[in-house]
Amino acid sequence: MTAIAADRNSALAQLSKGVALEMGNDDAGAQRSYQEAVRLDPKLGEARALLGALLLRTGRAADAATQYRALVQLDLRDGEHWMQLVG
Repeated sequence: MTAIAADRNSALAQLSKGVALEMGNDDAGAQRSYQEAVRLDPKLGEARALLGALLLRTGRAADAATQYRALVQLDLRDGEHWMQLVG
């Protein structure tokens, strides 16, 4: 959380915070952090992938698909993103 205190506008810091919160079983907090990371850097695929996975795991498949569609748009050649979207 020190990284967040140092720079609240850092997408990577928000991403790291989200991972820490998710590991601590705080899905709501993790979702907020991943969403903030995406807002700060819409091209940060890792944040979109983690947000999509969290949304899928918590029963929000339609919202997860939105993140996976955005991932595919970031790199049309990435087979993993296509598999996530199709899955």
